[in-house]
Amino acid sequence: GGPTTGQRPEMLFARIPGIRVIVPSTPANAYVLMKGALAHPGVTLVFEDRMILDSATQERDLEVPRFKRNYGVGPPQVTVLAYGLMCQVVESVAIEHKLCLELLDLSNLSDPPYGDLHYSLLTTGRLLVVEPDIRFGGIGAEVVAHMTERGAVAFKAARLGAPRATISARPDERQLYLPSREEILDAVVALL
Repeated sequence: GGPTTGQRPEMLFARIPGIRVIVPSTPANAYVLMKGALAHPGVTLVFEDRMILDSATQERDLEVPRFKRNYGVGPPQVTVLAYGLMCQVVESVAIEHKLCLELLDLSNLSDPPYGDLHYSLLTTGRLLVVEPDIRFGGIGAEVVAHMTERGAVAFKAARLGAPRATISARPDERQLYLPSREEILDAVVALL
């Protein structure tokens, strides 16, 4: 970790045509995505959050990877698009606060799930993008711009991400760099 080794370069590579960039959110997703990367004929770069291995992984998480998850009772009220470790943080916030939301795991940064996102926004009309990378020029900006240009669905959007700053070498300060549970909850409440 630190100002140099802690940076997230995945979006630098996701912009290059012909390179597929994937970022798993759980060990099960890492396994499935790695198998797919090995079978893919082109170049695939896998960026793995080392913190997903440190997280509280359940036995069930190792069996079936989930790229689309619903939380709460009833139809979802907010669509959340996240990747990497942020998927687990969003999931814990949704469960703890009994939020009705649909989480789309953006594991493939080179090919966002625009179809799934479109259908989810037809139901919710609200989009929250949570990314562990810097917000400026990130995947969240690209996804919101793409969906706005299509104009097929009217929706409210919010984005959470890291500030445009270098990462501290101190482990306790590195957590301040990522969107917090409180910021995620506040963003969902603001969208509602």
